Amino acid sequence: MLFAEDAAARVAMDAATRVAEWGIVGQVVIGLISIVAIFRSPIVALNAQKRREEVEDRHKRQFELFRTLMTYRATPLSVPFVQALNSIDLEFDAESDRDVGIRQAWAELLAHFTNDKGQPNFVQQSQNLIIKLLSLMSRALGYAYDENYLLQHTYYPIAHGSLEEQQNELRRLLLELLRGNHRLPIAIFEEKFPDLQIQPKSDKSSPQ
Repeated sequence: MLFAEDAAARVAMDAATRVAEWGIVGQVVIGLISIVAIFRSPIVALNAQKRREEVEDRHKRQFELFRTLMTYRATPLSVPFVQALNSIDLEFDAESDRDVGIRQAWAELLAHFTNDKGQPNFVQQSQNLIIKLLSLMSRALGYAYDENYLLQHTYYPIAHGSLEEQQNELRRLLLELLRGNHRLPIAIFEEKFPDLQIQPKSDKSSPQ
């Protein structure tokens, strides 16, 4: 019996020792984790701040692109409008449904510009596709501009359109002239002037 009691006491002591050892190991591990967390927390915070700044910068660039397209939507041949269109794939490059939809709308507009030139409804279809693109971009950026609103709130004076047509016509005629396809009409007008009647000078020195 005494031997059994000693064996049981040793087993209990060994178990207590192992528990104490595991407790020490656990405290060491917790301490190491705390130290690592202390050192990593500023890095994690900096990375999170960097990601927030990147998202904000990207949103600003997208808004500037959208503002340019909205400003020049009535003059799709203007340089700023064309440059903004060509930047869509660069600024809306995420794989989200929002960005994918915008890129698809731009691809549809580009295909129309490339393949449908000369069609009777080319201008009207171009306007419809531009409005569709702007509507998608407005919703992606937190605005509520639907297609009907954009169609009804676009202003382009008739005088501007006439001036643009005249300038295009002048450029076309000048190019045709420089290429030798047309001649510049020249007329010579003969104008005769009456003969001048010169009165003889009176001799004031002659005697009275």
